[in-house]
Amino acid sequence: KLLGITKRAMVDGVEGIELRVHPTLIPAKRLIANVEGAMNAVLVQADAVGASLYYGRGAGAEPTASSVIADLVDITRLATADPGNRVPHLAFQPNQMTDVAILPMSE
Repeated sequence: KLLGITKRAMVDGVEGIELRVHPTLIPAKRLIANVEGAMNAVLVQADAVGASLYYGRGAGAEPTASSVIADLVDITRLATADPGNRVPHLAFQPNQMTDVAILPMSE
């Protein structure tokens, strides 16, 4: 499978984000190994809930149209909502965001 992997890591005392995309062998017993064709899956590992898998169509006319419509709805909501009641982009509070280094592949 071609996997895109993102995770927090600590390398030589520097906290950063690992970003990589590469072919990966996955054991057949893993649920993500059965993702085929135009289907995509995202596996999220979180402290509070453990692993959760999000699976769905990722290519083709209908999924693309759905994504475009969702983006247009978000833009319209942002433009028409009362500024004091807007949900920040991606629901992150700007004062809670920090820069995190992208770690080099060699690390």
